[in-house]
Order: sequence, then C-alpha cells, then structure tokens
Amino acid sequence: MLILTLAPLLLIFAFKNNFNSKWIPRKIVHIGFGIILIFLDLKNKWIKYLLYCCSLLTLILVYNFKLFTFSKKKDIGILSYVLITTTSVFLNIPLIKISPLYFSDPFGAIIGKLYGKNKLYENKTLEGSIGVFLISLFTLTGNIKYRIINSLIISMIELTSGKFDNTIIGIYLMLSYYIQLMLNIP
Repeated sequence: MLILTLAPLLLIFAFKNNFNSKWIPRKIVHIGFGIILIFLDLKNKWIKYLLYCCSLLTLILVYNFKLFTFSKKKDIGILSYVLITTTSVFLNIPLIKISPLYFSDPFGAIIGKLYGKNKLYENKTLEGSIGVFLISLFTLTGNIKYRIINSLIISMIELTSGKFDNTIIGIYLMLSYYIQLMLNIP
C-alpha cells in the first residue's frame, strides 16, 4: 500500500517542477524511493526481476537523456544510487543495511541549506554534517558503537567526496555490511 501511494507522488516530483529550486524535488525523490526500496519484498524473485529491469531502464535513460527536471544527462548521483542499490540486491545485502545512502545525504543537504551557517568544506556546513551523522546513526543497524563509528565515517565521506559522495558511501556501506558479518557484530 505504501508503494502504491508513494510511487505516483514521487513521479510527479520527478517530472513536474513547480519548485523554484531543483534540489527540493531531487531530495524528496531520493528519500521517497529509498523508503519504497527498503519496504520491497526482495525475497520475491519477480519483484527482484522488476527492480533489475527498472534499474536497467533508468541507467540507460539517465545516461542518454536529461530524464528528470532535477537531473542532467549522465547524472553521477542518480547513476550511482541505482547501481549501488542494484548491486546490493544482487549481492543479497538487505537494503536496510545501506539505508544511510537513501536518507543521510538528502537530510544533510536539507539541514545544511536551511540552517547551515558554519562552512566546513566547499559548500558543506557543520549543521549539514551533523544532520548526516544523526540520520546515519538512526538508520544504521547494529550495536551503538558500530553505528557511531560508521556514522562518523559516513559524515566524513559526505563532507569530502563531492559529487561522488553517493558512490563512495554506497561502496563503504556494502563493505561495512560484510565486515559486520565477518566480525559477527550484532
């Protein structure tokens, strides 16, 4: 039911721009599709196949066209979002384990743009970085020590990696998942 409600709304944000700024619909779609993805029943092979098909179509369209009102042709943020998600599904990594990819970046941007006063690096602010840290802390799973350490690392990646932040955070989260498994961290 959640997916049937959210998906059409997100498509309206993606294709119709009634905002003065392109970053608002981009962040709403970023968060919204993250919510949808986390709630998908990926044990169902048909849903997995549908996700693979939608991902492939999105990759082809975003690479070749300016698909959304807030995107550009070959948009590295969208391409990496889709690739990291699809790779995680293929590797059977539960999407909840990479959820900071879906929520930390957009919430950090929103907090930084609305409340950011203290510049840290390029266009990043202390307030946005604190937002990334807190959202990561709340969306990560595992014990609190693990979540604090990973939230700090994600905040530093977000602060310093520019337009490749989603790519690097996604790869880090996938590696972190396997490290958590190997070290048997709850």
